[in-house]
Amino acid sequence: DHILGRRVLQVNGLCLFSCSGTITPGEGHWKIYFCIKRGDDFQFDTKVSLKLNGVETKKVTLQKKLVAANRWTPLLVGEFHQERDSYREVEVQMESLPAKV
Repeated sequence: DHILGRRVLQVNGLCLFSCSGTITPGEGHWKIYFCIKRGDDFQFDTKVSLKLNGVETKKVTLQKKLVAANRWTPLLVGEFHQERDSYREVEVQMESLPAKV
């Protein structure tokens, strides 16, 4: 990906995945997103759990959200309010859910 400055490998048969990050937002009210991009030959038929500080905020189906290939799509994880001079860290997580058997 030219925006990230790294090579994105093509994946076939992806089963489970997760990604996370920690941020320290400044004072104010924040909407926190994951931005993801689907390659031409990617298909994600899994649901993912989106979490803020370990608390699930929603479940989404990536195939429904990532309609256009090679375009960044924001997924709203949730909202966070940072009080003045508190500077709390926020952990953001996205992880796939196992398929029902």
